[in-house]
Amino acid sequence: MSQQVNTLPSTPTAPIAVRCPPGRNAVRWLNTRHQHHQTAVTVNPPACLRLEVHEVAEAALDNMGHDASLATAIRPAEALAAAWLQARGVTDVLFVDCQVHPADRVRRTIEWFQGLGIRVWLCITRDDPLDLHAAAIEALVAERGGTSVSYDLLREQFPDRDGAALAPEGQLPNVPLVDVLAFRPACKELLSPQDFEQIDTMFLASIGSVLQALETATDRRVTRAACKIFRHALEQTGSVTEFVVTTRAIQAAALRHGMNVRVAMPRLLGGEATIPRRGKLDSEGTWKALARYRDPDVGAAAAIYHRGVNPDLLPGLTMSDIALQPDGSAIVTTPDGDHEVTGEPALFLRALVHYRRLTTSNPTASLFHTHRDERVQVSHLAAILAAPAQEIGHQLCPKPMYTTQLPNEQWLNRHGIQVAMIRRRDAKVLKARKVQQ
Repeated sequence: MSQQVNTLPSTPTAPIAVRCPPGRNAVRWLNTRHQHHQTAVTVNPPACLRLEVHEVAEAALDNMGHDASLATAIRPAEALAAAWLQARGVTDVLFVDCQVHPADRVRRTIEWFQGLGIRVWLCITRDDPLDLHAAAIEALVAERGGTSVSYDLLREQFPDRDGAALAPEGQLPNVPLVDVLAFRPACKELLSPQDFEQIDTMFLASIGSVLQALETATDRRVTRAACKIFRHALEQTGSVTEFVVTTRAIQAAALRHGMNVRVAMPRLLGGEATIPRRGKLDSEGTWKALARYRDPDVGAAAAIYHRGVNPDLLPGLTMSDIALQPDGSAIVTTPDGDHEVTGEPALFLRALVHYRRLTTSNPTASLFHTHRDERVQVSHLAAILAAPAQEIGHQLCPKPMYTTQLPNEQWLNRHGIQVAMIRRRDAKVLKARKVQQ
């Protein structure tokens, strides 16, 4: 048995051997590290396998939550795993029961992960009365410039995440579905003081942001500029309460600029429930659900589509059109301009770009492709965007899906919202209603 130390090797990718307590408890703890640390992945391939690189890659994909039955193309597991590992910024791999595999195959596994800039923790988790297999693993680690550390140090490096971080956020209260002129008084009367304060703060903040956008708009066509601003504000909402509050804020802000925003409440609620939008995808955990797909194409296409890019432009995108930023975001360059993708959606773009870099050296190669075609058609992208509605229960695009984005005014009309300039007669009616209130 080699001597254990309590310090990590200076080389970031040098392997580390760890003798874990025998039994299932240690294995269960190791298998859950990715849930607590996104930069750590556990691989536990069965002992009956030959431990080929693609088998290790399959184990890594499984631990990251990518379902083998959800695939859009036939692609090698090694390239997909490498792309996802790099996109997620994985720095450590915990190799469980490594001592049951031949030393030469373990060496090749270490080399593969080191080529990706990842350190391998070789976790010896079974009883070894003669100490032969464990000693062979520790000798292999020493040969590769690594060290053997204690199980306690391993647990210190990958502790459980604080349970408070896992607690779901509180839901917003329901709000009265009254007209904009009576909205605030009705909320104050019907909601509790705490809920009213929360809703009123959101309402006033939404009015302020819409007013600022209207005042800084450069388009001389007031109605067209307003429709764009109103749609953008509504697309950011994640729940029906946010959607209704933002709609009322839009109505209040529009009055300040001489516009009347009429709302058909049944259509508004129907559109909110059935038409996908950016904020709703975020609040419903759609991006986490899309990560179940092994191919990043679905999430990448959805990320670009929900940044306002027309679907007919997606097949023409090349690798050079995607600029990955140091902060994890991505800039997508299209003929319509640049679009920034941030947060969870950017993960899919990073994974797809990494995959294409691994499979082709041509910077002008198409971003989206299949095992049959180097460049896909709009119909293929429409199909993969429609598939999650049936496969995982998350709708990404409206039905039917058009080759271009809906015009802003038409998008608002689908939600029962109409925007028009106020005429003198309308102004007198609104003034009279306000006096009555």
